[in-house]
Amino acid sequence: MSANATVLEETARALIEPRKGAFLGFLFSGFMADTILLGVMMHQTQHFFRYGRKEFSHWVSVDTLILMIFHLAITFYTWSYLLDIFAYKFGEYSSLTAKHWIGYYNVMDAVPIALSHFAYNAYKFNSRNKFIPILTGSFILISAGASFASSTFFLRQETALDPLSTNMQIASWIWIAGALTADTIIASGIMYALLFDKVSSPTFTGRLALLRRLAHLTRECQLPPLVLHLAVLIIYRGRFSNLAFFFIQRFMSKIYPVTRLWVINARYNLRASRNIGHSTDGEGTSQSQSFSMNKLPERTVIHVQTETYDDKDLNSQKTLVPAAGPPHIQLSSPRHKTLRGHHPESLSSNESEEYTDSTYKEPVDGRNGSVVGLGGDGDSRRGLTLRN
Repeated sequence: MSANATVLEETARALIEPRKGAFLGFLFSGFMADTILLGVMMHQTQHFFRYGRKEFSHWVSVDTLILMIFHLAITFYTWSYLLDIFAYKFGEYSSLTAKHWIGYYNVMDAVPIALSHFAYNAYKFNSRNKFIPILTGSFILISAGASFASSTFFLRQETALDPLSTNMQIASWIWIAGALTADTIIASGIMYALLFDKVSSPTFTGRLALLRRLAHLTRECQLPPLVLHLAVLIIYRGRFSNLAFFFIQRFMSKIYPVTRLWVINARYNLRASRNIGHSTDGEGTSQSQSFSMNKLPERTVIHVQTETYDDKDLNSQKTLVPAAGPPHIQLSSPRHKTLRGHHPESLSSNESEEYTDSTYKEPVDGRNGSVVGLGGDGDSRRGLTLRN
């Protein structure tokens, strides 16, 4: 180990050893938060490409894919940092403050793609006010450029424990303040549009509805990254040795894409629930909406009419000819106008299927020459259908 390395090791030991537990606790907590957010982001990305991709433009899909690849690389970089600390340089305090590992996190926190998505939402929510994308776009680009500059100035230092240069501090302040200003403009614009009904949104009433409205505002206004950037601005005072800043910096880059995917998937779920006929009313319950088919098609109902003849006084010498015509079938559906067993072209509108005694010649009993009837006295009932 060279003399410079020995000095760096002793300096790092003197800085970390008195608060070793807190330092390692914040370090591992930041790495764990980064990994957990990566899992959440992967799940949200899978949900988006499986269900909601066709509901949005191709640019949204491209941005989502780029962000997923970029943040996978950030997490792999973090795991490599852990491998270097606990495998290759285990027991060396200087590995915890290596500038070639720490210096690139500022660049990773530059997320102009995710911020641009929220800026575009604010632009649409406020009747496409061109002032919003111009102003927020300027601060987004300034913040991204300052983050690159701060990493460059930090890597030019001798060690990570040296006092930060003036250029480094100025670039860091511009980086954090620029992102915070852009967040504030975006959140204020979206919140103004939602609170004053500039856009169509569900009506919320009641305690549960109030919580749902707060969640809706939090999601749409990307409040989590705004609060996080505000905390960073308060914590950061021109030095990277602050443990809280060290903790937040490890996962801050993933807050924006996770919140962005949260917004996109929530919108898709709302559209899907409306498409299947359910939406949320003012009390938080679900009410049925119109379906693609408002009512069931008209079904054909068949009514069958039968006639029963009861002849207890019929003599054994006379033969009763019962009504042998087919049962009268009535179809309630207008599509079935014909009767079973009959052809519609063979009957006119004025003709009847029933034969009365005015047009029918009653049969005669061949044995005694009397007319076959129902009462045995040679008469017949009018209007009944009789057949030989």
